Amino acid sequence: MFNPFSNSKQKHSGGIFNSNNPTKWTDEDFKRAFSVYDRNKDGVITRSEVSTVLKTLGQAPTEAELDLLIGEIDSDGDGNINPSEFKSMMIRLIESNEKDESDFPQSNILTSSTETETAG
Repeated sequence: MFNPFSNSKQKHSGGIFNSNNPTKWTDEDFKRAFSVYDRNKDGVITRSEVSTVLKTLGQAPTEAELDLLIGEIDSDGDGNINPSEFKSMMIRLIESNEKDESDFPQSNILTSSTETETAG
């Protein structure tokens, strides 16, 4: 399963976040997480940046998976993910992981390729 927290380093262990529990993240923690994806620091996460980060995390999203993922997050339809959209997505991901992973569609979208590779 794609999990943007999987590469997160916690402040308590010398990392960047204030809590080991993402539900207790501060606005500053969300900004730091956003900056991991916003590689060129222009204030938005582009399709290319999403793809690059996911590949760095060992994911291999197809174009259709990227379309679905970005379309689900990009509430203003500009093709990019701004800090507000990112924070909303992260909160939804956290809440869905606490309830039932099947409630968050993209949580399973990007796992199929890695599960297939692992199984094969």
